[in-house]
Amino acid sequence: MSTQILLNTTTVNLHGSPRRFLVGESISDTGTQTLITAAGGVLVPNTASAVTAAEFVVTARTRGATDLELSMLMVAAVAASYAGGDPPIGPAGGGLGGSYPNPSVNPVTMGGAVGGTSAASTLDLTGNAAITGDLPAANQAAQTMGGAIGGTTAASTLDFTGNAAVTGVLPAANQAAQDASVVTYTPATPADWSGSPATVQAAIDRMAAVVSASGSSPIP
Repeated sequence: MSTQILLNTTTVNLHGSPRRFLVGESISDTGTQTLITAAGGVLVPNTASAVTAAEFVVTARTRGATDLELSMLMVAAVAASYAGGDPPIGPAGGGLGGSYPNPSVNPVTMGGAVGGTSAASTLDLTGNAAITGDLPAANQAAQTMGGAIGGTTAASTLDFTGNAAVTGVLPAANQAAQDASVVTYTPATPADWSGSPATVQAAIDRMAAVVSASGSSPIP
């Protein structure tokens, strides 16, 4: 406990002997505070009003004021402090730590996807279907790609080599021109050829040779 001030004169048995505590006294010892309370004494926090009243009590006692009069003075001072005349002092409780007038907020245990406490929390999105949307790019870590896509999400590459899962035809605008020597050729009528050419270039070269042998050389 913090230091408290006694509102009424109280006698207790302290260490086997009666001890009289006077109204207005400041009591700091926890054990003594417990004994005084058990004997009917009333202790209050040492607010500014209570401390000021206790100082008046000392003066009033030297002038012959009775214990009852002194107790009434203390009660009036405490009533003024609880009416808002003084800020709270002493140990804080509940969700607050430390002491008034400057308590601190105790850490709060978090729940759900948020773990730890409000002082040191963590976020776990594993299996949490309630989290939707995209993180801003600045908050995303690059992820390693797989399959036909190499690199990372920050710098990826596409490799179709040997990938049977890639089908269809690219739009013309996305196709690079191919040399006739690598473009395969399958004759619509194989009988027109004495051994079908395998590429477009081979077919064109053989047709050019026939035209040239027929008397048109060079081919117009």
